[in-house]
Amino acid sequence: MDITVCAGPALRRGVITVCGELDIDTAADLRHALTAAVAMYEETVLDLAGVDFCDCAGIGPLIAARNLARRRGHRLHVRRIPGHCSGCCTSPTPA
Repeated sequence: MDITVCAGPALRRGVITVCGELDIDTAADLRHALTAAVAMYEETVLDLAGVDFCDCAGIGPLIAARNLARRRGHRLHVRRIPGHCSGCCTSPTPA
């Protein structure tokens, strides 16, 4: 898995681009990158367009980053979720 972090002006916005597989072998790397970005930037964008595979272990870092962003009053946006990952990256519709 490749993780790229790009900073916006005045450290207000960071963009993390992920490519490859997001699973138990790579989740810790994503957790580290997301935690650092969410702590540093007011707004963090996570671009998942390059993710080939995502399992339940890959979801943990997303949830942890969302929770940290909320506690800090920051924002985390997940964009370009591949179709094969949309089931594990979106909230179910309430019954």
